[in-house]
This record gives sequence, structure tokens and C-alpha cells, in this order.
Amino acid sequence: DGNYQFSDSGAIRLNAMKMGGEVPGRDGVDIDRWGIAPSIAFGLNTPTRLTLSYSHIENNDLPDQGVPFKNEANPGRRTPPKVDRDNFYGRRGVDFRENVFDTATAIAERDINQDFTIRNLTRYSRTLNHYLMSRPTFDNCAPGAGGLCATEGPGVKFTRKDRARWRSTESLINQTDLYGSFYTGSVKHNMTVGLELGKEDVYSKSISGTPITSRKGELDSLYDPNSGRDYAYRLVYGAKEKDGDIKTRSVYLFDTLELNPQWSVNLGLRYDQFRVQNSRASRKDSFWNYQAGVVYKPVPYGSVYLTYSTSSNPSGENLGQNGGADGAAGAAQVRDLKPERSRSWELGTKWDLFDQRLSLTGALFQTDKTDARSTDPLTGDVTLSGSNRVRGLELGVAGSLTPKWDIWASWSWLDPKIKQYRSGKEVFDGNQMKFIARQSASVWTTYKVLPQVTVGAGATYMGKRFVDDANDYYLPSYWRYDAMVRYDVNSKLSFQLNANNLSNNEVYDASHVGLFANVGPGRSYMLTASYKF
Repeated sequence: DGNYQFSDSGAIRLNAMKMGGEVPGRDGVDIDRWGIAPSIAFGLNTPTRLTLSYSHIENNDLPDQGVPFKNEANPGRRTPPKVDRDNFYGRRGVDFRENVFDTATAIAERDINQDFTIRNLTRYSRTLNHYLMSRPTFDNCAPGAGGLCATEGPGVKFTRKDRARWRSTESLINQTDLYGSFYTGSVKHNMTVGLELGKEDVYSKSISGTPITSRKGELDSLYDPNSGRDYAYRLVYGAKEKDGDIKTRSVYLFDTLELNPQWSVNLGLRYDQFRVQNSRASRKDSFWNYQAGVVYKPVPYGSVYLTYSTSSNPSGENLGQNGGADGAAGAAQVRDLKPERSRSWELGTKWDLFDQRLSLTGALFQTDKTDARSTDPLTGDVTLSGSNRVRGLELGVAGSLTPKWDIWASWSWLDPKIKQYRSGKEVFDGNQMKFIARQSASVWTTYKVLPQVTVGAGATYMGKRFVDDANDYYLPSYWRYDAMVRYDVNSKLSFQLNANNLSNNEVYDASHVGLFANVGPGRSYMLTASYKF
């Protein structure tokens, strides 16, 4: 990480990253990532400025889908099975994941006068998602199967199936903004008006010749999986074909009106044209969204705000993605529906205390999605008859208790409710929305014990999360504890040792609608050296 100022009006910056090694607590699962991001700026401290930047990031790792989870022959177990956390249910020497991201950006700015600036951003990006991985499930255990499937005793089997994909995207975005300040009478306006044009092309290649060719998959031991089996296979790739493209056109206007030192109003309006098409169908939607808010500052160090906003999710936004396990709500190929609509409001406050060293925040909020994708109970078609709601409360504190003692802490409570949703013939009205915990919290604190030595520690809590719409299966809640110590040799060089998940708790980060559960890292230590130049 470095900066070089080659003149009063120019500068060069270079960021580089390299990361690799095994995932703690996951036997043989490794990662290999690196990236570089140079940039150069011209015309700094002048009315006309140009910044050119580029980033390249590569990820080559052994994909890990965690442990098989939902077993319909044993519905009494609602959390992931108790297995050795080191167990790897993929295939070493076979499974792989290759991700490549290239992004080139040019930002040109021109100060029209002392009040207004025009800025243009042009960005080209290209991505690749290429993998062969194992999907571990209990697909071999049908409802009411009995036997080892029902008891999950020694000798029970799971199913390993192939998942292979080659997907690439190319996108070009151009965004022009005019921003600045002006007065109408005594009211000051901080305004931004802009135009955004974008296009994304999606490509894929078919893949055949994967190791497991049978429809039923490959059976292996749940408690002693063999991840080192030999396979005779050869991947065969089809021609690169275009899956489709997405084009967007947007105009927007945002204005902050400072009425007086106590009151200000925020207003925003955005118009989007969204067109998605593939070789079989296409759809074009136009929609407006807006935001309005008011801020009141009873004292210079405190404020209260109220805001209301809308958003839209057009059908076809997930063009080219795999899926379908989420039912109607996750349908990626829907072309005959208008956009989903959401409306949100938030009431919050912020107070900067002790000479602005410590900030206290709090917010009440609610988001309603009133046109969610759902299945019509009579026709079986996907319609916009669903709805859901999330209500919440969030509290936070951040800053310095003393000149040497810093703290960051937050707590949130959510009520995520499915108001109306059907997938096929199943009805999920009134259930809790999946993947969202009702409670979560974190705290992190550091203390400078010596001018050059800083120590820190923290804890993170994540509540129970359902992983299916029926609320039958869930990931258990957990606590994770972390710590660090940093030694500053001088203003440019420092060393930091981090210890994560000190208690080595078993943590599940996520689940694919209950089919399998992803296992989080165990206890780990990381030593980092940082040098600035």
C-alpha cells in the first residue's frame, strides 16, 4: 500500500494484496487470493482533474459447501448434524473455484465555478466465475425412509453431486453528475443531478464430463467422508455463448435544503429504465423511486431524523444465475412480471458527546415489500401477490471514552415476517423470513497501553436464523470472541497480531435453503506487517 506525489498536481497510488493458506478448522480447505490496484491522478489542486485506476483480483481456492443439513427422513433434527468440524465433504484435487475481476475506471472532474462541479465516471469491468464443486446433501434419504437415514447412526450415507459452471460478464457504465450549492432566499441547497447509462452482457459455457455422471450422485459416509477419492474424468467445455444482456438508463436528482441551523430537508427522485433480454424473451420496465427526509438539530451536537423511501426489483435482475431452490421468490428467469416494490421508513437520532469524542445512535425502522413474487394458488403461475415486512431497532456507540480508550458497539433487533407467500402448493403466511436473525450484537474495544502498543478485544453475537420458508430448519445462535495487539514501530511501519474465534466455537455462516450448511473458520491467528510510503 503506497502513495507517491510526483508533483503538486499529480499523484500515483498502488495497492497490492496477497492472501493464502488453509481455512482454520476445515481439514485441507485452502484459499489463494491476490490483487493489485494502481491509480494515477492528474490536475490535483486545479480546476480540471483526471483519475485513472485499474484493479485486478484473482481467487483460486478449494470450494467448501460445508456439511449436509436437511434430512427429510429425520425431521426431528432441525440444526446441522453433529459431525467432526474438520470433515470435508468435497473432493481434494478435483474441486476448484476460479474467480477473476478486472475493473478499469476513468473519473474526469471540472470545476465550473466556485459553487458547481461536473464529474464524469466511465467504468469497464469483466468478471469470471468458473468452478467445479461438490454439493453434499441427504438427497438419498426420502421422507419416511427409516433405517440409518432416520437414525443417522454409524454408517449413514450422504449424497455428493457435481455443480459446474463457467460464467462471464462484461459491463460498461457511464455516469455524469453535476453537483454544488446555491441559495433560494435564505435556504441553502446542496444539489446533485445526474445521468447514468449501463449495459451488462452475460456469457456462459456448457460443461460436461464431470466426475459424477449418475443422476443419483455418489454416496459417502457422513461421519468419515473420503475426500481423496480418485476419479477418471475430463471436463469438456462448449462454445462461449451469450445468455443475454441488461441495459439501464437512469436520471436522478438529490437536494438537501438547509432551512436554518436547526432544520434541514432531504429530497431525492430517480427514474430508471430497465431492459433485460435473452434469446427467448425480453422485458422493459420504467419506474420511479423517491426519498424524503427531515433532520432536526435541537443542539449542535444532537440530531433527530425521519426518512421515507421506495425501491424496486425488476424481474430478470438475476439474468444468467443458477438457482430455483428458493421457489417463486428466487425465480431468476421471470420475464412476465412488473418490478417488486418496497417502501421503507426510519426514525433515528445521533448525539456526539464529550466534545464529539463519542457518538450515540439509535433508529427505529420498517421495510414493506408489497409486490413480492409468489405462486397463484389457482393457476400455479408466479405473480406479485406476495408481501413481507421487516421491523427493527438498532442502537450503536462509537468513539473514545478516554484519549487512550476507544469503543465500537452495536445491537439490533428485527422482526422479519412473511405476510403472504406461496411457493407451489405450500403456504408460508405468518412465518419468519429466512436467513435473518432476530437479534445480533457486536462490541470491539482498544486501549493504548503504551505510546507504541495498542491492545484490543471484542465479541460478536448472531441469533438463530431459519434457513427455509417453513421455519423447520435453522442455524443455531453463536458467540465469537476476537483479540489483537499492535506495535507501531514508527509512523510508517507497524505489526499487528489478530486472534479470531478464540474459543474455537462451531459457527455456521450460511445455508442454501437448508440443503447444506456452510461452516465458519475455527480459531486462527494472523500476523500483519503494514508499511506506508
